[in-house]
Amino acid sequence: MDKSKGSAVALFNEALGRNLPLEHIIFLCGAIAGIALSAFGVIGNYVMSLNAISVLIPFVNLVVDVSCIVYSIVMKRWQGAAVVAFVFASFVLFPFLWFTTGGTMSSSLPLVIGLGVVLAIVFSGKVRLILFVSTLVLFSAFILIELYHPNNFIPYPSREAWYLDILFGFVMSYLTSGGLAYFTLLRYNAAKREAETLVHKLETLSITDPLTGVFNRRHLMVRLDEEMRKAYDNGNPLTLCIIDVDFFKQVNDNFGHLYGDEVLKTITETIGRCLSEEELLGRYGGEEFLLVFRNSDLAAAQEILNRTMAALRDVDWPQGGPITVSGGVSVYTKGLSYSKFLEQADKNLYKAKSNGRNRIEY
Repeated sequence: MDKSKGSAVALFNEALGRNLPLEHIIFLCGAIAGIALSAFGVIGNYVMSLNAISVLIPFVNLVVDVSCIVYSIVMKRWQGAAVVAFVFASFVLFPFLWFTTGGTMSSSLPLVIGLGVVLAIVFSGKVRLILFVSTLVLFSAFILIELYHPNNFIPYPSREAWYLDILFGFVMSYLTSGGLAYFTLLRYNAAKREAETLVHKLETLSITDPLTGVFNRRHLMVRLDEEMRKAYDNGNPLTLCIIDVDFFKQVNDNFGHLYGDEVLKTITETIGRCLSEEELLGRYGGEEFLLVFRNSDLAAAQEILNRTMAALRDVDWPQGGPITVSGGVSVYTKGLSYSKFLEQADKNLYKAKSNGRNRIEY
């Protein structure tokens, strides 16, 4: 089971009944934070008996955020809703908060910084550039205005109200930024795991024969070349064997190609059970298989092949009686070329065919 199923993102997605893109999730987080901020402003300003506009602006923002969230979920279009929500927040709500909560000495500054993080993640292209730069310029101008005209900002009614507002702004900014980082990293890690899994599957497909599940010819030839280089450098023994299914054309003609495929898969599985991690097995082509015995001399390879032939003779074939194989072995000697190494095994294979099949020629 995928671990991400138990994550907050998965639960959030399941609750909405669809898999949401990361940008949509971040927009929802930012809008929910805006709802909490607006609700705090409406209640706080009303309790402190401030003027009506101090209650109206946060209330309108609350309505805007709720409407945008509902629209984005129902209509499955979050980009336009995000633009509306963040334009209102950037150019109406936050400037209002800036002038009514004491400017840079209030909760507004950390909230603006959190807004910038949201804008940078949610939007892209020209929309992100315009919103990000315009918000940056706007609040930089507010700071300069406050520097030279400090009396334009409405002071807090009390010290307690001032620090409570700063505390709330800090908590909201911290939770929003932390939530954004959490969801972003969670989605990044999930995407990374998915990409790694896909790469592994592609790598496996590129070296595997699709029918039998063993190495394909291309990869097997690469590995054989590597093993020959190692044997040349360190002098370790190296042996190979080409195995061919006897009368395989008759199997296909008499019982069909589907049964022929099952024969190849059964032979592959039987051979594989007789091998260790030292041996390489691959489909050489058609009904031919190639066995590479790393660090094995002729005697060691012969022992494994005898065990393999015995296992193949014990297979209970459902149709057409016993199916046998023939094989030819080649032993690497220093200086032997790649083509000669294979040619020796091929000659011995034809010798096994000529001598009655169902045998290995060494």
